[in-house]
Amino acid sequence: MDPGPQARRRVLVVDDHADGAEMLATLLRVLGHATFTAGSAAEAIAAARAFRPDVVLLDLALPDASGFSVAQALRRDAATAGARIVGLTGFDTEAHRRKAAECGLDAYEVKPVLPERLSAILAG
Repeated sequence: MDPGPQARRRVLVVDDHADGAEMLATLLRVLGHATFTAGSAAEAIAAARAFRPDVVLLDLALPDASGFSVAQALRRDAATAGARIVGLTGFDTEAHRRKAAECGLDAYEVKPVLPERLSAILAG
C-alpha cells in the first residue's frame, strides 16, 4: 500500500473518536503522508484552513455538527474548496449516500475503510 513518492498527500483526519483518528493518522504517516487530526466540526474547519489538506477523511457524525455541514463549509472556503473530501460513516443508507452527493463529498465510505480502498482514495 505504498503510495510512491509522487503520491504523498496532506491528509486531515476528522473523527470524534480520538483513538480511531490517531490510528488512521498513524497508518497514513507510516505510508509517508503528512497528517493532522481534528475531533469536532469547529476543529476540522480551523485545521483545514491552516493545514490546507489534499484529502479530508471526514466522519459524518460529529458531536457539534454533521460532517455534511463541515463538507459544505469546506467547499465554500477558497482555501479548502479543492480538497478531496471523503465521508466516513457507520451508516450505509441510501439517504446518507444521497446527502453525501448533494453536499459535495467526493466519496462516501463505510467504516472501517479497507486498506485497499484507502489507497484508492489517496491515489484519487
